[in-house]
Amino acid sequence: KSPNFSNALREELTAEIAEAEAATTPEGKYAVVEKFSQTFKDIYISKRKYIETISNVEDFVSVTSELYPDFISDEENDEVLALSDAAWTDYENGTLDHDKTMAQLQKLSFIPQVVDNWYEVATPAQLWYISYLVNSGKHDINVRLTTDIDLGGISYFPPIGKQYYPVGPTMYFSGVFDGQFHVINNLRIEMDDAGAETGLFGRLNGATIQNVGIVNATLKNSNALRAGVLAACALSSK
Repeated sequence: KSPNFSNALREELTAEIAEAEAATTPEGKYAVVEKFSQTFKDIYISKRKYIETISNVEDFVSVTSELYPDFISDEENDEVLALSDAAWTDYENGTLDHDKTMAQLQKLSFIPQVVDNWYEVATPAQLWYISYLVNSGKHDINVRLTTDIDLGGISYFPPIGKQYYPVGPTMYFSGVFDGQFHVINNLRIEMDDAGAETGLFGRLNGATIQNVGIVNATLKNSNALRAGVLAACALSSK
């Protein structure tokens, strides 16, 4: 059952097995083989979609655990955990609906709205989520602030685009970040990760950063690597 797939496909496969057992002619058996071929393709696709969906759900649980309690409320934390429980139940039952599950997750307040291909950021939690997206490999997104962001009281903000030395994942930001003349207040980053660059942006590569101010920033990097309030390293960026 792991990874699981659609229960409807499971029933379809069961019916085809019975049909194969009942087939008595070469033509009939060949017809069933063709059905098997398509059904197994559909099962493969379904399994991949189930894995993708449940992985996304668990990513949201991980993000929530990082954001709670500084950025999100008890109610929203409980909501994410309930959605996770429901998704796992549907996974086990073979009734998991990718589109429905993702639509429910996208309604959470720490998920920025996407308008005309721009992630619109209005809260500290949404800015944190942008960092999570980029550090998960989504490098080339476009982001704009819709208001000032105050990170006061937040002991740790993960750099957007964490680059590790001498070896490790290569994460960088290569999109457009438009502050729309807003400021980010009270940025505090304390990096103890081995080899991580430190700044609002850890590493930029082909990025454009514009119209944003940073007020009252504190950076600490225990590994004596590059650090900068806006960015630790900027390659082919402006």
